[in-house]
Amino acid sequence: MKFFFWFFTLFFLILSHASDYDTSTVSKVYVDSGSVKLSCDVLMDSAANKLTITMVGPSAVWYSVGFGNSVMSKTYSIIVDGEGNVEERYLIGTTSGISLADTFTVESNSVTDSVRTVVLSRDLNYNTPTHYHHSFSLDESTIETIYGYGTTSYLENHGEDQRGNENLSMTRTKTSSRKNANSHIIPINLQNRTTMIILGVSCVIAIGVILYVVHNYYKHRENGYTLLNSTKLDSTTASHEYGAIIPDENDRLVVV
Repeated sequence: MKFFFWFFTLFFLILSHASDYDTSTVSKVYVDSGSVKLSCDVLMDSAANKLTITMVGPSAVWYSVGFGNSVMSKTYSIIVDGEGNVEERYLIGTTSGISLADTFTVESNSVTDSVRTVVLSRDLNYNTPTHYHHSFSLDESTIETIYGYGTTSYLENHGEDQRGNENLSMTRTKTSSRKNANSHIIPINLQNRTTMIILGVSCVIAIGVILYVVHNYYKHRENGYTLLNSTKLDSTTASHEYGAIIPDENDRLVVV
């Protein structure tokens, strides 16, 4: 029982260490023309189990970012209107589509110099209520997005020159719990989390096999000695699976 306890303890320690510190980030500026600024930051943090999206745009008109597609049709979008209201929608064709259930919490909504900044958050492993919502994942290395903004505070047509699409290239990192001499956490680039987990599991299995073999060796060895020292033979020499058995000067049985 002790063997299995330590085996599975080691297994889960390695597995959790391979994932608890994963983060994936991106900061994208879509428009920065002087009079209009539109940008989006995405942060996925597995240690905190948190997804944070920061959207920046003009304060007096609506603006939007859509995720998971390069065109409007069949795209999940987050829309901020000129009053600061936040809405999640599923776009259909070239229309505003349908309103969706809210999955994000508005952490802050502020305006400075005619620029509105909205910070949204939800659990990273959030189970989205419909397939219309975009499920953000650390496994996404690139996220297709669209963006747009209008000329009114309420949602309506954005026009030809106030829309576009861009790919977000996520930056994946792993932070180690080790610290350097200056007590700063050392960041380690994590290219493939799946590979890390496979390597960790393989190491644990290898260690488990070694412990199992050693455990059984000593177990059988102890059983052998117990048998030898508790068995009484009529002859002075007998065979046993561990070798030839003969009595010593103290009438104890030993293997030779």
